[in-house]
Amino acid sequence: MLDLGVIVEQVVGQEVQLGSHRVSVRTTRCDSTAVMDDRNQLISIVANLVENAARFATSAVTVSLVSAGGWAELTVTDDGPGIPEADRQRIFDRFVRVDEHRNRNGGGAGLGLAIVARLVAERGGVVTVGEAHPGAVFTVRLPLSRKDR
Repeated sequence: MLDLGVIVEQVVGQEVQLGSHRVSVRTTRCDSTAVMDDRNQLISIVANLVENAARFATSAVTVSLVSAGGWAELTVTDDGPGIPEADRQRIFDRFVRVDEHRNRNGGGAGLGLAIVARLVAERGGVVTVGEAHPGAVFTVRLPLSRKDR
């Protein structure tokens, strides 16, 4: 059993710098959330979301983890240009990049969010994206371990 909160704190505790672009990444809330899982894959979920948000943020990324109703709910919010509604579902497909809307140097290969979607689905969870005014907000819901439900 792993505490997703510890993993979030470890990932968020790392400084994010993309070229000359520096982004503040902070945690606004981080509940202790026990999940039955593979540590490296949970790190991959959190790190890919934080790195994606930092790539497009103007200056800040906020991360929150709450435990409620049998679910761990992780939100990663950036203050960048956001994602057009028409692209919000397809960004989870492999090799999809919508950089013409979220323009920042140093874009990735379009695999990070596809990896997140696959890993989350394999755990019986769901990942969604919405507007943050400004920016985008990604929400991941993962089932808690049976002990914590």
